[in-house]
Amino acid sequence: MRVPPGFRVFPAGPRRRLVAPPDLGPQLLAAGLARPETLVAPRPDGPGTGRGPRGLVDLPGGGRVLVKQYLRGGVLARFNRDRYAGVGRFLRELAVGARLHRLGLPVGEVRAVLLAGRAPLLRAWGMARYVPGAPDLARWFTGELPGGEAARLWASVLALVERFHEAGLSHPDLNLGNLLARRSGDSFELWLVDLDRARLLNGPVPAARRATELGRLARSFRKVVGREPPPVP
Repeated sequence: MRVPPGFRVFPAGPRRRLVAPPDLGPQLLAAGLARPETLVAPRPDGPGTGRGPRGLVDLPGGGRVLVKQYLRGGVLARFNRDRYAGVGRFLRELAVGARLHRLGLPVGEVRAVLLAGRAPLLRAWGMARYVPGAPDLARWFTGELPGGEAARLWASVLALVERFHEAGLSHPDLNLGNLLARRSGDSFELWLVDLDRARLLNGPVPAARRATELGRLARSFRKVVGREPPPVP
């Protein structure tokens, strides 16, 4: 298995491998993440909660990681919920997240992956950077936000997506559940998460693809919130 630069493979038990940065891997194993299935719980019902069990784990060296199990969605999930045929998507997510973080873009990237079993019966868990006090946009826009504040938040979201598009990130699964927000004075801090389907292009994202991805984000807003996105000031 060829891992991205800056990562290495740590043995984690019979037919288990942890792919992590060299300084982080031992901390994850010491925190019990060779067996992440024992440290996660089902997600609560509600808008934007996404798929798969998750949990917060404190590391011996300080800090926390958000642990999530990878689960399939859509029609395929009726027949195969948690098994994968290969490791490509997980290693690609590690590489994309690390690259965006080095560029100084706000991502809650997956920093390590625990792989259990072998293809085509592989299961996987991701350990992501934890962003405290930052619910996803589904929680924000279905909660109590005054009209003017909702419009400012939506404008900030569109500006952030433009930054990522300019950096070459194409994210075909943009939705309210994979953008996090936290108040910062009179404005908001934002982060993009769930990069397993994202791709980094050689140059800015083309206009047509930008429009498609923004259209998906707007459809997510209408589906979750039940109305059109607020007009941008």
